[in-house]
Amino acid sequence: MKQECLKWMDLKTKYQLRSTSKTERRVVNSQKFYIHVIRLKIGNPITLSICPNHTVGLVTDEIYVNFQDEDIMPTIVPLLSFIFTNARIRSLYCTNTANFETPRFFTHLEGRGYQIRMLRGLFPPSFLEKCALNSIERMVYDVESLHSEELLRHPVIDGVRFFTIFCLDCSVSECIKVGQKWMDNDVEIGSRIETINDQYQQIDDYIEAVKAQGWKIVNIAGKTLQIETKNRKKHLLLRVLQDTEIRIHYKEGTIIFIVVPADIQQNDYEKYVGS
Repeated sequence: MKQECLKWMDLKTKYQLRSTSKTERRVVNSQKFYIHVIRLKIGNPITLSICPNHTVGLVTDEIYVNFQDEDIMPTIVPLLSFIFTNARIRSLYCTNTANFETPRFFTHLEGRGYQIRMLRGLFPPSFLEKCALNSIERMVYDVESLHSEELLRHPVIDGVRFFTIFCLDCSVSECIKVGQKWMDNDVEIGSRIETINDQYQQIDDYIEAVKAQGWKIVNIAGKTLQIETKNRKKHLLLRVLQDTEIRIHYKEGTIIFIVVPADIQQNDYEKYVGS
């Protein structure tokens, strides 16, 4: 009877019910529920937005709360631990309005087996250890400096089908390590890395780095390399933006590394690079 009643309770009521007794806590924790999107904006104050439902383009029953730093441990951590452990979550967004620092309180979250379909923004790689295998399908990862080994060592990464990585500083060798993992996991076409790299200035430097990996370059067009991989259906494009191509949100030295169809024609490069 109680479990049937829970189906009709909103998120606030479920969460409050857990604090009434151990029995009620067990009952609430025994039933999974759905969350459409969670948005966490790190700043002053910290903003948490939870949208449990999404019906025919209409967002309903949204929970919107501001927290101060002193509220993190007694309020945010228990709430998010409960949601991550007991909910099936379509999307989790986490942004920092000041810098690229990841939320430190993520390390205090309890529970495991988080069911999150899409991760977007800033989060520590250790957070991936708490996610269920094959739960994450899409990942948009914002990071100041990419350390591929730390990110790719987590088994949950093997289930991600679509990747986007935005990074302020990523060496060519780190891009190649990620690209190799993408090919091994057969990620979807369109997966990409965008990063700044001032170490290499000439296209010959990139050619040398790619060949050192044992990859075959099948076409060179200006500052674009088309790279053959083990996957017959997919290639990689490595593009270094030239001065005349710098756009508002790009800077000189920007590298775009993207998965493309193996049968791509040179005149279609821009369709993927600029998407």
